[in-house]
Amino acid sequence: MTCIILSGGSSRRAGGLNKAFLTIEGETFIERKIRQFTPLFDELVVVVREPEPYRHLPALIVADQVPGQGPLMGLCTGLKKSSSDINFVTTVDSPYMNPELTAALAN
Repeated sequence: MTCIILSGGSSRRAGGLNKAFLTIEGETFIERKIRQFTPLFDELVVVVREPEPYRHLPALIVADQVPGQGPLMGLCTGLKKSSSDINFVTTVDSPYMNPELTAALAN
């Protein structure tokens, strides 16, 4: 199963700050999500506006196919890049997702 992490938003409500790189408890939102979800899934696909700031991360980083079209377009991009028939989708700006609950949902 693949986990698709949507991180391609424009962050209008966050004043233009890239929410993926906000920090919590010493790590960025995206680092936290990847750390928590790597053991749960066979593959992680992170859909972003601009791939370059994410290149150091241990996940498949893909540019939103049509930027600025919202989360459904990000989902389409992630599904095209996924190698799985079954996918779990989440957003980068939910740093308090419970990994145990996520595992239960995924199973």
